Amino acid sequence: TGSVGKTTTKELLAHVLEARFSVKKSPKSFNNLVGVPLTLFSTDPQTEFLVAEAGISKIGEMEKLAEILRPDIAILTRVGRAHVGYLRSTETIAREKSRLFEKLGRGGFAVVNAESPHYEIFVESVPEGRDVILYGLESGDFKPERYVLSGEGTEFVVEGHRYWLPRPGPGNLENALAVLLVALRLGMDPEEIAERFSSFQGPPMRMQRRKVGPFEVVNDAYNANPDSMAELFRAFPETNSERNIFVLGDMLELGEEAERLHRETGRVFAETGHRILIAIGPLARELARGAREAGADRVFSFLDLEEALEFLREFLRPGDRILLKASRLMEFEKIERALEEF
Repeated sequence: TGSVGKTTTKELLAHVLEARFSVKKSPKSFNNLVGVPLTLFSTDPQTEFLVAEAGISKIGEMEKLAEILRPDIAILTRVGRAHVGYLRSTETIAREKSRLFEKLGRGGFAVVNAESPHYEIFVESVPEGRDVILYGLESGDFKPERYVLSGEGTEFVVEGHRYWLPRPGPGNLENALAVLLVALRLGMDPEEIAERFSSFQGPPMRMQRRKVGPFEVVNDAYNANPDSMAELFRAFPETNSERNIFVLGDMLELGEEAERLHRETGRVFAETGHRILIAIGPLARELARGAREAGADRVFSFLDLEEALEFLREFLRPGDRILLKASRLMEFEKIERALEEF
């Protein structure tokens, strides 16, 4: 569980474990009170591991999911501000999500991101007698000896073994560390884990990269919150070899703080060195405002997709990298389809 990284971590862990075990996993993002039971029903007597994703948007949901799942291994990716409009604060989000860890089975263990806000809430929730292993990029019991982040992916070394994950950004390195820790604990060899990491494709619309005509498109528009937006900004730093064109839309379910959080995200955009922003949607206007205030000098704002696409048709040039990010209801996959006709 976590506010960001759940689905990628679930997919990567299942991909790694499948090299040695019989594994079932949550399809897509089946992580709620409907999707989790459906996931359980997909298992059969040959299933050795079920990798399930648990997500919430309301108080009380995780307690029910935890009763259903009763995990042997529980992973915290990172707490952030997803669904903060319903759950009020990141501390409340952490306390609700920690209910999963309270149901950790005998002989089980917890894997907790030591660099997540409120990680100590998860540590304290683990029943006595269960191991807790902390991981992180710089903190915790399990961390890389060195790592290199690039727009192509992530290279890192742990306990003398080199790993390559073709997914960019520090968030994906955190996801990989959690998976590596679990796989090693289950007896897998570093070499077979490294092979599985290198062949990982990842779920659709989550930093999914492909060539569309003369452009490179990074579709990260399955969902969005301020923390996952910031992760995208960090994953693709500016270079002299191509233009990064960020096409960003509304982030939903942020409640009364929505406008402020959009402005804050716009400031993060500029502070991470980015310049070119296409903002789409009424809330995204605040994102554009924050970016301009923080010094981004090529910021354009549109209320709907049609207006933005007309602008992009004239603005884009061959070799551009176009990065798409918004909440799911904004339907940014339509932009990727439209680019095929440019």
